[in-house]
Order: sequence, then structure tokens, then C-alpha cells
Amino acid sequence: MRSRPRAGTPWRDVPERWGPRNRIHDLFRRQQRDGTGKRILAEPQAMPTRRA
Repeated sequence: MRSRPRAGTPWRDVPERWGPRNRIHDLFRRQQRDGTGKRILAEPQAMPTRRA
């Protein structure tokens, strides 16, 4: 039997103060589909770097 490597945090480890796990997962999936994550990562990469 092959095992699948895991990455990230399992949904069961998300803090309870964030709400029900299924709701958090729904929000995550919606943002994944509409490209929110890609925009969050792309914006800082597009910023010019500051030199001291």
C-alpha cells in the first residue's frame, strides 16, 4: 500500500475560534477557485524591493 505525503495543517488542527471546520473548508475552496490565494501571493512578489 502506498502512503500519501501530507503537507500543511489538517483541518482538525484549526483553532476552534475560527468556527466550524466545514465552514472554514468551504471558504478555503471558494477562495482557491476564485484565485484569491494567487492574488495574495502575487502582489508582494510584484512590489519592488527596498534596499537600505
